[in-house]
Amino acid sequence: MKLKLLSLLALFVFSVFNLNAQVNYTSRPSSLQLYPRDINDSATVNISGDVTTLGFTKVIFTCHKNGTLLDSSIANIGYNGNIAPFAKAYSIRAEKSHYRFKMFLFNGSTSTQVLRSDSVCSGDVYLINGQSNGNAIANGPGTEIPYLWVRSFGTQKNDSAACLADTSFGLGNGTTGNNKLSIGVWALRLGKMFADTSGIPVCFINGSRSGTRIIQHLPSVDRLDMNSFYGRLLYRVQKAGVTNKIKGFFWYQGESDTDTASFQYASRFATLYNAWKQDYPNLSKFIVMQTRPGCLITQTTLYHQQTREILRSLPSIYSDVTLMTTVGIPDFDGCHFLTVGYLQLALQLYNKLCDDFIGKSAIPESDPPNLLSATFSNNNNTEISLVFDQPVLWPALFNGYDLKDYIYLNSTTTILSGSSVSNTVKLQLSASTNESKITYLPGIYYAGTNTEYAGPWLLNTKNVGVPSFYQFNLTNDLIITADRPTTICGSDSVILATVRIGQTYQWYRNSILINSATAQTFVAKLDGTYSLIVKDGNNLTDTSNVIVISYGSPVQPTITSSSGSNIFCAGSSIVLNSSSANAFLWSNGVTTASNVITTPGSYAVTTTSINGCTSVSNAFVVTMETPVQPTITSSSGSNIFCAGSSIVLNSSSANAFLWSNGATTAYN
Repeated sequence: MKLKLLSLLALFVFSVFNLNAQVNYTSRPSSLQLYPRDINDSATVNISGDVTTLGFTKVIFTCHKNGTLLDSSIANIGYNGNIAPFAKAYSIRAEKSHYRFKMFLFNGSTSTQVLRSDSVCSGDVYLINGQSNGNAIANGPGTEIPYLWVRSFGTQKNDSAACLADTSFGLGNGTTGNNKLSIGVWALRLGKMFADTSGIPVCFINGSRSGTRIIQHLPSVDRLDMNSFYGRLLYRVQKAGVTNKIKGFFWYQGESDTDTASFQYASRFATLYNAWKQDYPNLSKFIVMQTRPGCLITQTTLYHQQTREILRSLPSIYSDVTLMTTVGIPDFDGCHFLTVGYLQLALQLYNKLCDDFIGKSAIPESDPPNLLSATFSNNNNTEISLVFDQPVLWPALFNGYDLKDYIYLNSTTTILSGSSVSNTVKLQLSASTNESKITYLPGIYYAGTNTEYAGPWLLNTKNVGVPSFYQFNLTNDLIITADRPTTICGSDSVILATVRIGQTYQWYRNSILINSATAQTFVAKLDGTYSLIVKDGNNLTDTSNVIVISYGSPVQPTITSSSGSNIFCAGSSIVLNSSSANAFLWSNGVTTASNVITTPGSYAVTTTSINGCTSVSNAFVVTMETPVQPTITSSSGSNIFCAGSSIVLNSSSANAFLWSNGATTAYN
């Protein structure tokens, strides 16, 4: 068979090279195609269909890997009428290897090549969507040429006819913008790093469009509407055969939604997110890039900070969304990055995602620092602590600009200085304040200029920036405390106080202002609900927690005897018990719940509740008796009786009796 196969292959040198022979394919690889890898790091390449021209007797398949023949297979052709079906499947590894597939039809004397697919591979597929920074056109030095192991599919042209017509794979291009096989500068670099580190080829399909709003990316009722950005991207993904194998989705958009469209951004993202989850069902990771100050500056784009805050908040809403900030990345031209800046973004994305996507150990501090809390951290509210999930560095001056001037409170109070120790940034304020919100970074400009903000930034030790935040909740806990338990008795009082200093005070009882109660402490002598309101120099107020003071009314204890009697015999004792479970003090000095009494007299018990209120029982009188020794007499006057008769003995006592022979009557 091998000899016969070699003879057939020898004929190929003289065969007719005809890729347009009448063959209908149901499945076939194309040159430069990337097949998504499965959990076994491989993919199946199917070649199947029907021969629609009579006269062929055999079909021959060949597979080469990196130029070396792996397989040659011959199968007889069997026609059913004018149709002869064929099928062949190959498994290819997800690695930096290129496979070539050929198919020939043989009629007994000549052969016809009907398929040739070069540089087929298996790897991972990613999608990109957004606006111009998603396109990431090359700008300046550092441009990279296409790379064999970074592929793409179709065209990014804003033209439905062109998109429908272009269904081919190719090498991803990082420089051409909205054109065939365009993926952008940072995607090309990121793909190269993924492929070179893991040995797994990648494919990026980019649906970004410059200057677009999020609403323009929403799906139509017909998800495959080719007049929509959404439909064209979905069409390309389906035609590439990768719909169910998308590894990650990158979203870089928001600059165009910094006008009143910002108000609808969160709900529109939710619509888009839900559509993605339906149309790319196995997609498990979304990467959102937060925009930065600048870009699309008009008198109506007043909501840069708000849009950035929505982007920052998405990971807290969607468990499969993660954030990458773009603040702090150099080489920003005011709206886009120079090529060097996009390459820095690619590095940050690689460091953050390598453990998720290519199984490489996580890079420490590759995530943007996440702000965990903002609280006042001294007694006079002149210091704020920002606590992050990792160390953050306070920056030096940048071109004469100080970061303290670009962290804002909603009042005239300003930041005097800043510093950082490990995970905490400390801000010293110009005055005591009750501010409740804090913002990091301006909308667009340096203060008092038309110059777009370019730093300084809060960065971690790996130069990854803290995401811009807007109106973050500033915890301002005004606490009042009591110096003792809050149940009062008789003329008792409770001292209420706060450690807050440097502000004005007003105490309230039952929500009613207490006249002249304007000190840091207050002596409460009445029952009721107490609170404190303080006011800073900007008339911003803060309200404390509530303390409830009530009058004590302990239950009067009672005294009982363990024997049920208040009488005991001389030389013995009686046990008295208090009904109260609180603290005890008996009138004879005993401090336990039970009191062993050996002396007759009047006894009482005082109990004290946990709030200090006392109550005294009624007196309990204990009596001691000394009983008279009884005498025994005989009824007959004699202590002798005859056999067969009896004698009656009598006791002189009128109390209970117990004779030595067990009798219990007065006589025996």
